[in-house]
Amino acid sequence: MSRALERLREMFGDPLLVRSGRGYERTVRGERVLRALDALMPRLRHSARREFDPARSQERFRVASNRSRFPTTATLSRGTRLT
Repeated sequence: MSRALERLREMFGDPLLVRSGRGYERTVRGERVLRALDALMPRLRHSARREFDPARSQERFRVASNRSRFPTTATLSRGTRLT
């Protein structure tokens, strides 16, 4: 956890959490980051639940194989048919 917090502190240029008595308190910037994440998380969860539909996908995929005498690589995009 401490390495992850260190990276977040570097990224945001803020301590995000400061020791207070026996615990920690969020800085003003830490509170803003938390609110932004709270707003973003439902959208991320929804995106993660989407099922992949290859007919509607706009993504490009690279497929490689070395299972033959001649290794091959193919880039697939919408409309590509494999035979």
